[in-house]
Amino acid sequence: MERMAQYHEKDLVLVGGGHAHVGVLKMLAMRKKQNAWRPNRQTRVTLIAKETLTPYSGMLPGYVAGHYASEDCHIDLVPLARLAGATLIHAAATRVDPEAKTVHIARQVRGSESVEWSPPIAYDVLSINVGITPDTAAVPGAAEHTTTVKPIDRFVSRFEQVLRGGEAKLRDSSIAIVGGGAGGTELCLALHYRLLSVEKIENVRFVLYTRGQVLSGQNAYGRRAVRETLRSRGIRLVEGARVLGVSRGSVRFENADGCVREEPFDHCLWCTNASPAPWLAESGLATDAKGFVLVDETLRSVSHPDVFAAGDCATVRDHPRPKAGVFAVRQGAPLMENLTSWLSSRDPGALRRHVPQSTYLSLLSTGDRYAIGLRGSWGFQGAWVWRLKDWIDTTWMAKYTSEVRDMLASMAGGEAGKGRADGRDLGRHGMFCAGCGSKVGPDILSSVLQLLRDSPYGHVAPPPEEADDAAVLEVGGACKAIAQSVDFFRSFVEDPFVFGAIAANHALSDIYAMGVSPRAALAVAVVPRGNADKVRDCLLHMLSGACSTLAEADCELSGGHSAQGDEMALGFAVTGMVGGAVLKKANLMVGQKLILTKALGTGVLLAAEMRGMCRGEWMDGAIDSMRKLNRVGMEAALKHSATACTDVTGFGLAGHLREMVVASKVLVEIDLTSIPVLDGAMEMSNMGVESSLFEDNLKLSDAIQKDEGTSNKVFPLLFDPQTSGGLLFGVPSNKVESCLADLHSKGFGDATCIGTVTGKNFEKGGKQQKRPVRLVNKP
Repeated sequence: MERMAQYHEKDLVLVGGGHAHVGVLKMLAMRKKQNAWRPNRQTRVTLIAKETLTPYSGMLPGYVAGHYASEDCHIDLVPLARLAGATLIHAAATRVDPEAKTVHIARQVRGSESVEWSPPIAYDVLSINVGITPDTAAVPGAAEHTTTVKPIDRFVSRFEQVLRGGEAKLRDSSIAIVGGGAGGTELCLALHYRLLSVEKIENVRFVLYTRGQVLSGQNAYGRRAVRETLRSRGIRLVEGARVLGVSRGSVRFENADGCVREEPFDHCLWCTNASPAPWLAESGLATDAKGFVLVDETLRSVSHPDVFAAGDCATVRDHPRPKAGVFAVRQGAPLMENLTSWLSSRDPGALRRHVPQSTYLSLLSTGDRYAIGLRGSWGFQGAWVWRLKDWIDTTWMAKYTSEVRDMLASMAGGEAGKGRADGRDLGRHGMFCAGCGSKVGPDILSSVLQLLRDSPYGHVAPPPEEADDAAVLEVGGACKAIAQSVDFFRSFVEDPFVFGAIAANHALSDIYAMGVSPRAALAVAVVPRGNADKVRDCLLHMLSGACSTLAEADCELSGGHSAQGDEMALGFAVTGMVGGAVLKKANLMVGQKLILTKALGTGVLLAAEMRGMCRGEWMDGAIDSMRKLNRVGMEAALKHSATACTDVTGFGLAGHLREMVVASKVLVEIDLTSIPVLDGAMEMSNMGVESSLFEDNLKLSDAIQKDEGTSNKVFPLLFDPQTSGGLLFGVPSNKVESCLADLHSKGFGDATCIGTVTGKNFEKGGKQQKRPVRLVNKP
């Protein structure tokens, strides 16, 4: 889906991917599609989310029971944000500064506990819809020795870890659940059903502790029905139990009669009353006694008129309600109306009042495909109630999953398989890829360079066959030589910080491919048009991301040039100091092994993301790969006696390998079964998704021998344009194991030996063979 040029004057920032905000994003997308959102072309929308997959709490018990897969009950914010035209920033909010009107964030460094600094996010209007966590602070040891059910994403991860522990670890175990509200009761019954009926694990004992009566917030029918269900399943219910403390493997509580007891457990789940994130109150926003953001009937903060809040993190001052997802879902529509109205007019009288319902339908699943329905003072139960709940939940989820993907596919243009017999057109029709997918094709570039060589300017144009990743210039003196390279492309992610970090990393790779350390970089930056504040903020975030990469590389940002345009674009001219022999593409030696440091697939995943087909976790993996600095690969190459190297970028693995073997005049054998591929890339490629540069790159197959290797499903990914891809280099065969061990220990777990230089590439008379690359499928 192509982005439209805009002039930014306002910023609407949504913090959190809760139920109300996903409703806002979907309605925003629908109105933009109809050209009916009044602040559209002036307002930039930003979503700040700690996780790109937001769980739907109503389906959590069904997931635990085994009725749903994880993807069935998670909303992927990546395609939803794209559909809404919103910038998705994958980070946790840590503080709001209402006076400066900024949101401070912490970006988690993938695979570690550390966070990286980035500038705060400015807003004109702010909406908060973040999750809550069970209150463990009041009970000693609860935070350290139990698994909290919220945030749900953390619970899901922990639950999957417990299941992976296997039957032996769970057999004869005791599981305690603290909290007898609707959430704790449903979870207890679901886990009981999963372990005993689905996993067939023997002798697992369950105890449900609740401070008052079970389901104290529901009617008498519900309490009776749940007590009977627990009794029939052999689950022990302890009502009137006030938990005093939790230690490793035991819970201490006071009974209703005042007696204190201590009972053992193997696993303990904490499902008590929830508490808000501490930063809400610390930000100076008005809150209730428990720290939830206090809002009026329009969902606007009672203390700061430009701040709105909804869902579990907020309390409607005159209409307090229990923390339940049903309220957040219904707040989506009035929140959307009021955010739009406030952005347009700042007229309090134009805001829509929303009074949350006082009675509502509760559908409580009992683990098996059976449920209890409650509303007001009456209730009902049966298998049909579970089917009703399943229909309600799956229908609601479809609005934010399959419908979103279908809309994005429609907006990108064309249907799968239209235009080519093999169906490989999903990534090309109606869009043009960014990143390295937007490069000029290799055939066009080569012909232009040749025309220049044949023109009156041939004396200053480079020979196409001698082009390397960077230019090495003799300068004399102590330095002797420098290496220079330049790279530039349009943005492929909406987050300017992440885009800046990857753009800098990509530009540095040409220098690293020469075996040279970069020392200085000049930036060429294009930011979307807007007022001075918006332009400054975008440029600050983009260059901050770039500097995060340059700092890691010990490379200085020495200056550059900036301009305003239709969309973000960024490039760098990089200079490195040559300290020894450089790595040339033309220096592959017979007998060397070829090592690839990163997995393939960024091009196909970026193309899939533009169509809403790329899962959030796949995109996270691609971004993580693109942000890995090739300095590690260069150091490993030099340490293990590499003689030739290139970086794998826009022309794909096949194109850059072709450059090496032609320049080196050698034959190579590539094992397709060893090619590392990013998660999701093979699945998307098999569905026919391609980058817009794929067809041009495919012309480079003239270097490949047509044998059984071309039938391998990895074959198309050889031509996939890589943005900030890995290094490809040759090392002696006796250095392969140590080189790979070195790369793996430094975070390059996908680094692999993919082939061998098998011989020189000459026929009689010194003529070079036409197809020097042979593909094989080794078992």
